[in-house]
This record gives sequence, structure tokens and C-alpha cells, in this order.
Amino acid sequence: MANQRFDDTAGTVERALSYFKDNNVKVVALDRDNLLRKCYSLYDMRLRREAGQDIFNREGGDDAGAEARLKAKLDVPFSYWAWCLDRRAHFKAVFDRIVAAVPKGTAHVVKYSSLCFNPKQELDGIQQFLNLTTPLGAHSQLQKAHSGSLHSMVRDWEATRTRLMKETHWGSKIKEWEAAECG
Repeated sequence: MANQRFDDTAGTVERALSYFKDNNVKVVALDRDNLLRKCYSLYDMRLRREAGQDIFNREGGDDAGAEARLKAKLDVPFSYWAWCLDRRAHFKAVFDRIVAAVPKGTAHVVKYSSLCFNPKQELDGIQQFLNLTTPLGAHSQLQKAHSGSLHSMVRDWEATRTRLMKETHWGSKIKEWEAAECG
């Protein structure tokens, strides 16, 4: 289940829930509690999409400048962080509502952190939940796109971090999220 644009506007959630129930749809939902890392990932993907790059290919294909772009620190505006954290929290609430509302036994929640640390176990769980006979793939095929500390990925992270902690209601979560690379 992807929750991009899965909002409460115009009854979208109710229509989706009705569709799930009417068509016996099983929902596999990826739950990422670390909104800080999620926001960084979304910003990076947006920049790559705007540049015409494949947002899911970290190798960058034949592009000679791809490696340098992957290592470059991003300039992520404070206003984006503040907006994104609130927006992701909204989507998380919608996500939780959907998972709670689907018929019992038709939702399988995968924690992002568990997928990072126990990929084989998580993939096996999804395969079993969906009653698949073909394995989902080797856990070695899973690659984390954004590895490292936020300090190594975001230009002027210390100043941004300080502002996030002082100027937003997310201050108590920033250190926790910052410390967890896989969350």
C-alpha cells in the first residue's frame, strides 16, 4: 500500500476501503515511523525526478555525474522540513486508519526498521500472508537508498536540526529520528 496522495479529500479513503472490502483485497502496508528520514528521502526523490533521473536507480545508469550527485549534500530548506513532517504525520494517521478499518486478516503491516534489519523474515512473512508459492526474491536485492547520517547528507544539518528542535513541535522526536538510520 502506498499512501502518496492517499488523503481524506473527496472521500478517497472511504472509497478505497469500500473497494478493498468488496474485492477481497489484501493490504501490505509499509510503516515508516521515522518521519525525518522519510522527508529526506522524499526530497531527494523529488530532486532526482525533476532532473529526469530514475528515482529508484541509485547507480545512476551511464551518467558520469551520477556518483557525484549521490554523494553530494542536499540543500533542504527549513520550510520543507517543517511542512513535510506535519504532512507525513497526517498521512501516517490516514495509514493507521486504513489498516485499522480493513477486514481482520486482510492487512499485513511491515515496519520499515524490521525490513532493514530482518529482510528475509519480512519477505517470508509477506509471501506467507499473500499465499504466494514463488519467493519474493533474495533479501540481498533490497538496497537502502539513503544510508548514512543526516549530517553527511544534508548541507548545514546542524543549523537545520537546531531550528527543527526549537521552532517546531517535533523537537522531542528529532534526536530519536536522527539517531535511527533505518527507521
